[in-house]
Amino acid sequence: NILKYTTTVHVLINQLKHEDFAEFLTRQILEISEKITNKSTNIESLCQAIHQLCTKGEYVLAKQLLTKVQQYIQEDAPKRLKATYLHAKGIIELHVDPNQTIAFLEEALGLAKGSKSKELITRIQADLGNAYYALEKYYEAANYYLESSEGIKVLISQIPNKYKLDYFNGRQLST
Repeated sequence: NILKYTTTVHVLINQLKHEDFAEFLTRQILEISEKITNKSTNIESLCQAIHQLCTKGEYVLAKQLLTKVQQYIQEDAPKRLKATYLHAKGIIELHVDPNQTIAFLEEALGLAKGSKSKELITRIQADLGNAYYALEKYYEAANYYLESSEGIKVLISQIPNKYKLDYFNGRQLST
């Protein structure tokens, strides 16, 4: 049953990308995630949904999900999960207080580097670039964008050629 609930949550998250009824989908995600007993899975899934909601400008709904994530995150959580949580928190704050975003994303980046998650590191670096750009600190923004693009090159070089287009399309790197 956990696999069924997890799959359902991911389908709902995918619908967030394409549908306009974000409030309904968010309620469904929260309701079904309650049935998933694996906290790590919930943290990852809810943070993924937070990113989708922020992309659509649905910050109030994103904060609702963040409140749920805060209930799951523990002091002894793995570095990658803490980094994922702080990254999501930083993305929400980007549109409220970019200065606060920097603090969350810098901490998330340190944790992500400790967990050696190249994809997470690259995403956080790109978002740090966005935060510095919003603060009109263009030199810092450019540095993080450059680091992020280097990380993307490394990730892409590890993908077999026949799957690279799928990677671009799935990660929204080609838009």
